[in-house]
Amino acid sequence: MYSLTTTLFLITLLRAPRYMLADSSVLPSEASPTKSLVWERRINASLLLLQNKPCKFFMSNGNCTQLRSRPRSAMNLYTASAQNAKLIAVSPDKIKLVPTSYEAVLVIDPYPEASFGHPVLVFFTEISSTLTDCNSNKKSTFTHGECITIAQKSRRCTNRLQDRKRKRRCDINFVPSVFTKEEGRHGTQLLQCKSKMAGFAKCPTSLTVHPLDEKCLNTKRCAITPKSIRQRHCTATCDYAVLLSGGWNTFTATTKSKDNVKLMWRYLRNNRFKHENIVTFVGDRYSVELDGNPQTKDSVPADSEFKIRSQIKNLCGSMCVDSLVIYLNKPTKSNGGMLIWDENYDGFAEESERYEVREFFDDLRNCKAKQVTVLADHSFSGLLLDKFRSAKRHSSRGTLKNVVVVTSANSDGYSTRGSFTEKWVRYSLHRHNRQRCLKDVIQDMTSLTTNQFQVDFDSSSQGLLDKTIYGGSCDQSLHASRRDMGCHFTSRRYRLSNRG
Repeated sequence: MYSLTTTLFLITLLRAPRYMLADSSVLPSEASPTKSLVWERRINASLLLLQNKPCKFFMSNGNCTQLRSRPRSAMNLYTASAQNAKLIAVSPDKIKLVPTSYEAVLVIDPYPEASFGHPVLVFFTEISSTLTDCNSNKKSTFTHGECITIAQKSRRCTNRLQDRKRKRRCDINFVPSVFTKEEGRHGTQLLQCKSKMAGFAKCPTSLTVHPLDEKCLNTKRCAITPKSIRQRHCTATCDYAVLLSGGWNTFTATTKSKDNVKLMWRYLRNNRFKHENIVTFVGDRYSVELDGNPQTKDSVPADSEFKIRSQIKNLCGSMCVDSLVIYLNKPTKSNGGMLIWDENYDGFAEESERYEVREFFDDLRNCKAKQVTVLADHSFSGLLLDKFRSAKRHSSRGTLKNVVVVTSANSDGYSTRGSFTEKWVRYSLHRHNRQRCLKDVIQDMTSLTTNQFQVDFDSSSQGLLDKTIYGGSCDQSLHASRRDMGCHFTSRRYRLSNRG
């Protein structure tokens, strides 16, 4: 009987999963038991810090109730370590996280469904000989000869000031880049997402980033510059769009960003924007297929803010643009600045790798398009609206009288990936054989009882809201609205009046 019981126990053990998805103990199948146990201890110690330490160490708003109740299965896990080497972690804000030397890094993304930036939790592991040495730091805990410490942007962030703007700057809103201390930011990035390790969620699917083909440099065959547009002498005026989407690095270049820009691109095509008049900027070194035809080039690498700014200024300076739509769906800093692409993979957002709000509105001043509609689906997009209202008052630098701005979040809020874009496209669909105006779409979206986004808007004049996305009149029949869509041939009188 004893041997039968033993046999049944062994059969049960063999049939058991390689690791359980419980919060207590998980051993990934591909790692050695010793290494798995070490990481499990680090994870448990980090989550213990989250539960027991003051919220000010993690979030500027001081509210950790929702954060602490998040199950592991709803969060993403990232880890980094190196054999016999110290590590450093850097954020796009051009800041090295402190402390500045450690053996391992553990990052938890509590809101994978939110757009970056949003708060992430970063913990550092240092070798510590005694409990006393570790516990002298209020942000640390001791476990099995290691000191687990909550990372900070700077030592000044330990005692956060009451000023909300300054406190927000202390939040770590991006998954950091991790390098060995010896190689520095020019070394290999070591942080990796771990799918389903220790009960955490599956990693987001990243877009494939291809190395730069040297054969393509300076050749027409691989031209990556958008086609220029005439500034004057137009035989026709057309509707144009600039779509700014994609990630800042491999962590943020996910398939969701591709889905968002596809949805917006099709929405514009359904409103008769010509294929060649929609310029889609995505992260450098990968492309997005939009029209289903691999023979056509649908996207342009966003390898610098200069290229993007040149395109917007070129369109705004042209008499050939009827209406202009600008869609913003990029990782965003807490000051509203958009991250373009980490071209040199050093983890820092250099000046050419970011697009600041002030620069954006400077590019839109005195725009000659009849209507400019800005749809901002990214975190902290409310700052764009705040600065738009401020910029309108500085008319000496140029007017913004033909601009409408619609945002998906408040000034310190985080946008859920794609929710705003999906709803905008859905509520823009014609009803009862009639086109819908901007004000109708906005009204429907603001009436939604959802915490996924917070729609806000402003325009230079009420009349702009009484137009469609392509600048047409409201409530036209579908048949009549086609006259306002796409391109319109200009009269000889119009061409003569705009001859310079």
